Amino acid sequence: GGVYEDLGQLVRIQSGCVPAIPLFERAIALQAQRKDARGRLYSCLLSVGDTARARAVAEEGAKLGEWYFQLKVAEEEAAANVRPRARR
Repeated sequence: GGVYEDLGQLVRIQSGCVPAIPLFERAIALQAQRKDARGRLYSCLLSVGDTARARAVAEEGAKLGEWYFQLKVAEEEAAANVRPRARR
């Protein structure tokens, strides 16, 4: 997993997130506990506007006990529960 993570980071720096995303996904598929790869994948998915996949990555990280993703999921749930009241 580490080789794909390192390659993904190099590709991300050189060519951006789009070609790096599959490399980060492969790193995580090979070794689910790769926190940095998951964080980089999450960041890339958000940067390309794929919020649904980013949320799925965050939820999986949260399930694995990764505090950053537990925080992100909690923040998103809190934001979803705060809706402006309709004016009358």
